[in-house]
Amino acid sequence: MQIARIIIGDLNITINSQENISKPASPKSIINKCIKEWLLQTDLLDVKFSGYPYTWNNHRQDNQLVEAKLDRALANTKWNDIFKSATIYSFTAFGSDHAPILLHKNTAEREYKKPFRVYENWIQQDSCKDVIAKALSQPQQGFVAFQTVLILKLIKK
Repeated sequence: MQIARIIIGDLNITINSQENISKPASPKSIINKCIKEWLLQTDLLDVKFSGYPYTWNNHRQDNQLVEAKLDRALANTKWNDIFKSATIYSFTAFGSDHAPILLHKNTAEREYKKPFRVYENWIQQDSCKDVIAKALSQPQQGFVAFQTVLILKLIKK
């Protein structure tokens, strides 16, 4: 029985020549051949990708600029059968040479939770200001967007 598997992240490989721009094809044809053979043997395929196709760049200008798709998700047939409409989204890179990617499974059986809302009359209460101040004073790690989510979760409690 095959197990559903997915690999996500900076795999530091390009699978074909269309995944590099502003750089001649790499002389690593033996390595690329080995990678392609390994992908076939492990039944791993690229998960559908949306957004700017190049997830890494060297931050240089003009003809010195190199961009490549190094960050990706590879999944086997079993995983792709379970999550048929899954998509990897690429976002703008901030403070890094890699663009963040996000897996969205797009499952039909999603749980729809009531969204967190802040009501105007809450803000007028002194206790609300204390809760927000306490949440903001706690150290958070990760990207700014992730820190914001963690802070909102603390406030919601």
